[in-house]
Amino acid sequence: MKAIRIHAYGPADHMQLDDAPVPDCGPHDVLVRVVAAGVNPVDWKLRNGAMAQAIPKTFPFTLGQDGAGLVAAVGGAVTQFNVGDAVCFYAEFARGGSYAEYVAVDASQVAHKPRTVPFATAAALPTSGQAAWTALVDAAQIQPGQRVLIHGGAGALGSIA
Repeated sequence: MKAIRIHAYGPADHMQLDDAPVPDCGPHDVLVRVVAAGVNPVDWKLRNGAMAQAIPKTFPFTLGQDGAGLVAAVGGAVTQFNVGDAVCFYAEFARGGSYAEYVAVDASQVAHKPRTVPFATAAALPTSGQAAWTALVDAAQIQPGQRVLIHGGAGALGSIA
């Protein structure tokens, strides 16, 4: 498969299109054939080394956190997804990313893509959607009927929140 990877921290010109092995699909994984990959600020922060102390990487490393695609295989313990399902996902920092033809993701990080949402839009949802959920539901514990004022809500997280 092809993947956009880095072999050292640095500027955008350090990204290169490489041949890479298709990831193994573990027992709790979903192997996704990526149709669209999202781009987030964390991607350039990982690429340029700004997060090297917090999230160290082994090189070469495949970039990208968010994506959407079609299920190519499921692990033996996975029951909620089938080959051919359209999904969106959040690739775990420790495993490598969505800027590839295939990515293996723990099934807990995968959701069925809404039928009315194009792949490119679905690929932009996981990180900002998870952050909005964490802020509003987990931290603020909002309840149905409550109103929330979102300052600076024009970005991805604010729009979803």
